[in-house]
Amino acid sequence: MTDLLIISCSRTKKHLDNVPAIELYDGQAYRVIRKSGHNNVSILTISAKYGLIGENDRISYYDQLMTISRATELRDQVSSGILRILSQGHFQGIFVYLGSPYNLAISRDLIEYMDEHHSLQIASGSIGKRLHQLKEWLGVTER
Repeated sequence: MTDLLIISCSRTKKHLDNVPAIELYDGQAYRVIRKSGHNNVSILTISAKYGLIGENDRISYYDQLMTISRATELRDQVSSGILRILSQGHFQGIFVYLGSPYNLAISRDLIEYMDEHHSLQIASGSIGKRLHQLKEWLGVTER
């Protein structure tokens, strides 16, 4: 069994072309994920430009901020994509690490479905608190 991490893209990106998404994003959360080795964790990213992408989907540098209208526009595509992936895999736990307005890209119905069928944890609080919750979920120890 694997776990699923649903995370928003990061403003900080490396200026690279045609690389796996996990390598392009360089915000604090992505550094924590790479440090963890993310064994037995599948990662889905919600991107303002690309919508829902997997960690190994190849993308290039871009500069596009998520807005409320863009998140709303992506909601159906993102929610149906997550539901399709959930139906294909056997995920034990799901951790949702989204900032505002990225959380608007996932329908409330999907959140309720994930909560009913999986061990769901949604990061909350300040950025520092959410980052701490991510580290705990990934099993990254502080030094």
